[in-house]
Amino acid sequence: DLDAAAIRAHFPDLGTCAVPLDARATEHACQEDAVALYEPLGGFADPVGTAQDFLEVAQRLGARFQPRSRVTGVEQAGGCVTALRVECGGQSETVHTPIAVNCGGPWAAPLNAAAGVPLRPELVVVRAQMACTTLVDRLRDPMPLVADKLNHFYFRLDPTGSQFIVGFSGDAHRLERVPDPDDYPAGAEAPVREQLFTLLHHRVPTLYRRGAVSSYSGLYTVNLQDRHAVIDGSELAGWFYVNGFSGHGFKFSPVVGMLAVQKILGRWGLGRTDTPLGFFDRDRAPLRDLWDQADFSLQAPTP
Repeated sequence: DLDAAAIRAHFPDLGTCAVPLDARATEHACQEDAVALYEPLGGFADPVGTAQDFLEVAQRLGARFQPRSRVTGVEQAGGCVTALRVECGGQSETVHTPIAVNCGGPWAAPLNAAAGVPLRPELVVVRAQMACTTLVDRLRDPMPLVADKLNHFYFRLDPTGSQFIVGFSGDAHRLERVPDPDDYPAGAEAPVREQLFTLLHHRVPTLYRRGAVSSYSGLYTVNLQDRHAVIDGSELAGWFYVNGFSGHGFKFSPVVGMLAVQKILGRWGLGRTDTPLGFFDRDRAPLRDLWDQADFSLQAPTP
């Protein structure tokens, strides 16, 4: 644990105010007595680079990658999956397979419906908005990834160290439900950017304010039952769910792969986890954790 003095010693650019900031207020009285949990071995993974690494390894092991393809139908016989109808670039083909794993993220629910095994609990696609600002002047010391639990937001430098990426954490900003994952606003709205940058400059008061501003939005799929994933087979033999990670699937991906292999093949692959196999079953009782204390709300899409 670091007290305010230790925070300033390690990271002189970080502010140590311990009073929650109302980004809409005109006045704010700081109290410089914040405390922090410092994890020197912590960090983050570059999601694009990591996904590319996963893909390259899968291809070396024989996987076929076919981007920009859409599953238009699921063929079955005798209660079993037999084939998928796939469309790509205006061309259609039938992929014969006894096993289909739905890990379609925001597109998972319509795929399950097409197979005739819609997943209950409900899966809801939501949009998360992030803001970015470039660094005009170098900071005095390297900046860690910061999860600000007081103000319910996070920020970090991008892998190049040239800009900050800022977003809300938890339910600090109501998540917007997205009816169509192929059609949603790709950037962050101006009030969201303004609120995020206000919080960022309060926590990093030495940050020069004239950097170029940009933003983006991303989608994830929320399991409304308990915000945890379903990794399980279905009533249609050969159809498997890997759905509903509610925003934390990327960091769980290694154990997800192990559990999915065990569910599908009935045996462990190259890795094994002590996580109980029934933990992510589709018919489990809702898992209770800190989400039960959160006010998780969804707002209508932006017109």
